[in-house]
Amino acid sequence: MFVGLRLSRPDFLETYNNYTNKTNFYDFRLVSTLGLTDEDLSEVKKLDGVKLAEGAVGADFLFNTADEDNLIMMAQSIPENVNQIKLKAGRMPEKANECLADPDMYSKDDIGSTIKLSKDNSEQTFDTFAYDEYTIVGLAYSVLYINMERGSSTLGNGSVKGYIYIPMDGFSTDYYTDIYVCVDSEGYVYSDEYEQSTRKYVDGLEKFMSERAVIRRDAIIDDAMSQLDDAKKQYEDGKTQYDAAKAEYDAGYAEYVQKKSDTEAQLEQARKEIENAERMMGDSSVIDQNRQS
Repeated sequence: MFVGLRLSRPDFLETYNNYTNKTNFYDFRLVSTLGLTDEDLSEVKKLDGVKLAEGAVGADFLFNTADEDNLIMMAQSIPENVNQIKLKAGRMPEKANECLADPDMYSKDDIGSTIKLSKDNSEQTFDTFAYDEYTIVGLAYSVLYINMERGSSTLGNGSVKGYIYIPMDGFSTDYYTDIYVCVDSEGYVYSDEYEQSTRKYVDGLEKFMSERAVIRRDAIIDDAMSQLDDAKKQYEDGKTQYDAAKAEYDAGYAEYVQKKSDTEAQLEQARKEIENAERMMGDSSVIDQNRQS
């Protein structure tokens, strides 16, 4: 039995290597806590030896099934060139709230059902996704998940249950979480020859990421300062309008108070004149005096 396994290993490696070549399985995965931009992607494509590079978004979330709550699902953006997926059943998503599901977790019968984010997800997780639920329209194999393991997570129990693929606009982020890179290399994937041929790119990519991190940090700070300046300007414009309106109101109120006071004085004067007139009409001495004259 052990001999059989030894003899089958070259065939397995060749099959695996052919599969990874056909799907353009990545050689390097670039990750930044600050996120990666289209400019980062454009610049990495210019590096010597880079054959392909593609930006991607990946995020995990909690979801519920009929039997269990708060399982962990990994969501990936649908790739175009690197880490290509293979449709097993159904169709490709046509809308941002449609997805391809893990065929080891779902079957054809699940096509048409939905995967919904659990209410126990954080606000940050909800903000990462454009929708709270995604409709399964197909099943797809992924070169990122060749074995049964689906990876680990900081959510829940830490063990990812499955994966889904959604369109890029199914996420609400304006940056990539990863850039996957394919370089010129030799030998079967993960062989000593392969490791040696790709090792020469490590220093250049690490330097590239360090430089881009500074640029990205400065861009985020500049954007934040710009937003702060805009907010200050809006505040100042609003305060100017408020001050003008308040001054106009104060002037109008002062005029109102003055007119009210003048009117009340006029009314009081008129009241006194009326009282005097009535008093004179009722005073007999005044009447007699008028008669004598």
